[in-house]
Amino acid sequence: MDSILEVAQLLKKSNKTVVISGAGISTESGLPDFRSSKGIYQHTPEYVLSHSYFFHHTKEFYDFIRKTMYFRDAKPNQGHLILAEWERRNLVHQIITQNIDGLHDVSQNVMEIHGSILTATCQNKQCRKKYNFYDVLDSGDFHCDCTEDKRYLIKPDIVLYEEAVPLYESAFWSVHDSELLLILGSSLTVQPVASLVTAVIPGTPVVIINNQSTPYEGKKNVIAIHASIGETLAKIDEALNEN
Repeated sequence: MDSILEVAQLLKKSNKTVVISGAGISTESGLPDFRSSKGIYQHTPEYVLSHSYFFHHTKEFYDFIRKTMYFRDAKPNQGHLILAEWERRNLVHQIITQNIDGLHDVSQNVMEIHGSILTATCQNKQCRKKYNFYDVLDSGDFHCDCTEDKRYLIKPDIVLYEEAVPLYESAFWSVHDSELLLILGSSLTVQPVASLVTAVIPGTPVVIINNQSTPYEGKKNVIAIHASIGETLAKIDEALNEN
């Protein structure tokens, strides 16, 4: 059976379809990814996005974000919009995204497992004031005014290396309870999100749409499609509407 038609039929039958999305869906909105041959980590070490680097090299951290992760003008692409439409049609029930760009905001049931770059928070536990992150970035002042000496930093609401992933358990059980797992644009190599795939009950179909191969291809009940996410979802949507 044609893979597109098979996925359309699986979507129709599933009472709980969970989506895991990675950087590959956002690259179709013009955003960079991290680990491809042209990704951010080809010229910048991962520790720049660590908890300790943020606190010890704050200016350099923010300079890096400004150069590589300024997503203020990015717009949801075809893939994001189709997922939102499928959610409205009760074909998609939960989106778990590794992405911090906020482009899944067109959908309702979104779990941003790595947080969001759209907001930032004062690190003073007695304050915890929320900020628009891009306003902070544009201002060049990364300290909250909650004290006279402005000693407390404003940190983007993203999960950095060396930090726990608070939503992991919720994501794990959501995948465990799924009847169909749809993985879009993820290499499935970054922990702990990569291990979410192991939460599926044996026999649960898993569909992976990604330009590059992943460690799960060739396994039983896995359908792998190497193609554009937006174009592939559009073809699946067309098949849904024809049948």
